[in-house]
Amino acid sequence: MDERLQQLLDRLDRRLATGERLSAAFALELAKVMKDAERALRTLVLAERAASAESLRVAVLLQRVRRILATSGYDTLVSASTAVMSDQLVASVLQGADLRKLELVQSSQATIAALREIATVNLWQSGDETATALWRSLVQHLFTTRPTSEILQDLADALDRDEAHIRTLFDTQVSIYGRQVEDLATEDLGPAQPFLYAGPIDDKTRPWCLERVGKVFLRAEIEAMDNGQLPNPMVTGGGYNCRHSFMAVESQAMRDLVGTGWRAPQYDGDVQRILQRKASRKKAA
Repeated sequence: MDERLQQLLDRLDRRLATGERLSAAFALELAKVMKDAERALRTLVLAERAASAESLRVAVLLQRVRRILATSGYDTLVSASTAVMSDQLVASVLQGADLRKLELVQSSQATIAALREIATVNLWQSGDETATALWRSLVQHLFTTRPTSEILQDLADALDRDEAHIRTLFDTQVSIYGRQVEDLATEDLGPAQPFLYAGPIDDKTRPWCLERVGKVFLRAEIEAMDNGQLPNPMVTGGGYNCRHSFMAVESQAMRDLVGTGWRAPQYDGDVQRILQRKASRKKAA
């Protein structure tokens, strides 16, 4: 295998491992936050079930629900997790990178800080959406004759669903952040710079990614792509939870693949195996 390509893949593997570790840690802490929120919501339901309609005004109750999430540690978790994410992913992306890349990223610290803040705000916004969903469910049920136990179960179910949503959002933010740092390190290479779409090839690989993984594209081609989920595939890849990245390549062997539709040899066999497996399952169904 081309030595430069192997270095690229090694760096991608390190970043994927870092991202998976961060996501797992976030999920564990998020579960604790949601359990604390559930206990607080239980107290709120029991207290408000007998309250007057005046005390259940939209703004008042929504603020209480949002405060429960914040008090349970949601906002603190988001802030701490995105700070750790930025530090560890920058180190992971640049591990083994040449001096030029290090200098490029070091000169972009203000941009990196802004990207981290965007990730934080996106996750905070998800907290607001969770609070709104819980409030809506709470108000609807408090004005019915449904048993309190059923109301509490509905709220617990809502928290479970939103925990999964927030986990997905965090996974996506981790992946996008890593690609953004990679993009910063290559942004001055111009629209004719070739990039390999690199990453895992398995049953979880979505069709958009499977079509492109192992192929080499010019930056201009990538910027014209549409993954159907998130804008700017250069930094969002195939969309939510995507594990792939566009990574700059320099070798002539990689450059020769531009515009051919062919894959780097080390990818082709794995892609064909997954395609055959999918076809077999479809035929069996």
